[in-house]
Amino acid sequence: MAGYTRRAYKGAATATTLTASMSNVATSCTIAAYTGWPYGSDPFYVVVSPGTAAEEKVLVTRTGSTDTTLNVVAGGRGADDTSAQSHDSGAGIYPVFTAKDADEANVVSSTQTTKGDLLLHTGSVHARLGVGTNGQALVADSAETSGVKWAAVGDVTLTGSQTLTNKTIDLTDNTVTGTLAEFNTAVSDADLVSLAGSETLTNKTINNAIVQGLEESWNVAATAATGTVNFDTLTSTAWLYTSNASGNWTLNVRGDGSTTLASLLDTGDSITVAFAVTQGATAYYNSAFQIDGSSVTPEWQGGSAPSGGNASSIDAYVYTIIKTAATPTYTVLASQTQFA
Repeated sequence: MAGYTRRAYKGAATATTLTASMSNVATSCTIAAYTGWPYGSDPFYVVVSPGTAAEEKVLVTRTGSTDTTLNVVAGGRGADDTSAQSHDSGAGIYPVFTAKDADEANVVSSTQTTKGDLLLHTGSVHARLGVGTNGQALVADSAETSGVKWAAVGDVTLTGSQTLTNKTIDLTDNTVTGTLAEFNTAVSDADLVSLAGSETLTNKTINNAIVQGLEESWNVAATAATGTVNFDTLTSTAWLYTSNASGNWTLNVRGDGSTTLASLLDTGDSITVAFAVTQGATAYYNSAFQIDGSSVTPEWQGGSAPSGGNASSIDAYVYTIIKTAATPTYTVLASQTQFA
């Protein structure tokens, strides 16, 4: 029998007698009366021939409220340290509370000894599980003798609609996903606060903003313009070469070595870049223009492209690049200005 079995008890069951003899291997017997006796599926103990040498305790059931037949539970003869006996018709019989009943109750009550103890079942006996440590939760684990254990609570997946009240989600260790429309619904303007300190906003659109004290970061390099100059807009949109140009150059505007400018601009977007080139006694100029390695012919201020540079000066080239189609196609407005 796995563990302990619930048994029936009645406080006013009266003593009665057997209506027929009962052998020491009999699996049932009949009684003369049943006033106050238990009945149903739960078994109960009876004592037969009490106070005699043939005294025996038997585990039985009585099916209905008017049944006079007692059915012996398998293994129920000679219970509670008695032995199976034969009993005569007329032998006394009545329900009894046994030492086994008391011992099982003691086992259950004494198993829990410490604050937070849990009473568990291993499949055969009751067992104690001591309380876990702070923050742990009870989880199922078939490898454990009792089938459960205390464990640290890991990731929790919430499904369906959940309401979190006064909860903090640490975005360092958690990822919050959703569509822009969902976030716009979940977070109102009143929920947003100003950004303090240094913040980097990438590919963001700021509408109707007032910008105060705007500073622009230049990429200043002790480099001489010549050959193909890869202008990486993700580094900066304003570059200054402080060494004298040593030859005419092709300017190739891109995101960076692994990012195209086309991927950074949607159709209708534009970006303006400035390239300031230091000139020595012999001046050179921007003789060709590319975007992502492909040639593009700019529209130059004044109607014609420059054919030379300005000696002993700084020539500032400014290009406004407008993406006009997804193919991609661009319109580039360019200018050359001498500073000396």
